[in-house]
Amino acid sequence: MSKLVENFFLKTVVTASTGEAFLCPSVAMGDHNGAMYEVWLVSHTNLKNSTSPYGLVAIVEASNDGLYWTEVTGFSVPFQANASTAQLYYLSVQETSIIIPQAYVRLKFVMVAETGTATALLHADIRTYRAS
Repeated sequence: MSKLVENFFLKTVVTASTGEAFLCPSVAMGDHNGAMYEVWLVSHTNLKNSTSPYGLVAIVEASNDGLYWTEVTGFSVPFQANASTAQLYYLSVQETSIIIPQAYVRLKFVMVAETGTATALLHADIRTYRAS
């Protein structure tokens, strides 16, 4: 299976509550109105290891024109990864109750460092489907 992004390297020195955003390419919805995504966090260092904000959050955004993006409510998932370990972490999210009426979707990752510099290496995929 091909992935939307492979070996996507993220690096930040942001320790503020807003974090730093990293954007994936968009995917056309076509005649679909649902989406699911998978993320493989291959390695990471120094991610913030507490709640609000989490060290790394996966967010689905949608747009009709590819210029103005809004977060799909209820689709954001924080990684519960321990900041001091670099284990492989897999996340698969499918929300069948969420209908996405927009023409495009994309993944956005927001990353916050504990102190100094945080890094993450990940693979991600987003697939659309026709929800009933």
